[in-house]
Amino acid sequence: MLEVLKQNFSEKRMSTYINIANLKSLDKEKAVDLYRMNILICEELYALISGIEICLRNKIHNKMIENKKKENWFDDVDWLDIHKKGLEEAKKIKYKGEPEPSANDIISRLNFGFWCHIFDSSYEQILWIPCLRHIFPNYIGRPDRKHIAKAFKKLLNTRNRIAHFEPIIKDENELLKIHNQMVEVMNWMCPQVYTWFESFNKFKELYTNLKNNSF
Repeated sequence: MLEVLKQNFSEKRMSTYINIANLKSLDKEKAVDLYRMNILICEELYALISGIEICLRNKIHNKMIENKKKENWFDDVDWLDIHKKGLEEAKKIKYKGEPEPSANDIISRLNFGFWCHIFDSSYEQILWIPCLRHIFPNYIGRPDRKHIAKAFKKLLNTRNRIAHFEPIIKDENELLKIHNQMVEVMNWMCPQVYTWFESFNKFKELYTNLKNNSF
């Protein structure tokens, strides 16, 4: 199967997993199992990231409605150009005859990068201080914008790596840190949601198997 994957997924891509197999003192044919393990672990992490994204955007949306007293609160924000572009795209009518998108439609169309960069220093006075610092009720101590911004940018980087099918199992210690960061961020917003995800998420089981070479 290794030769088949080399031909169809490229020799360069599979060489990464051959190298991982070598580092683990495994036969190079185990690269196939490591590739499969990477896919399975990515699926579990992506599920967590998706949950974080949905929870984050809804918490921001609800808190900003509460503050601005209007659903289209985003129309009153002096956005950076990158955010303006994202909003313009989200507001577009995509199909002939489609109604104007509602505030909820617009919020759901904005990508994860939009929400992660909303914690940038440019928005400290107009968004963070009056509103956004309040959406992390379980952050230990006073919510630190810089720390939170850094955490979300790491999650965004991980999401992009997964979306581009990059190998994330090369460094097992770093992989565990990535997962723990997701757990921490989810718990800042809503521990009950994390507990629900934990009830069916298989990351811990897969990670143990990866560590033990139990493919």
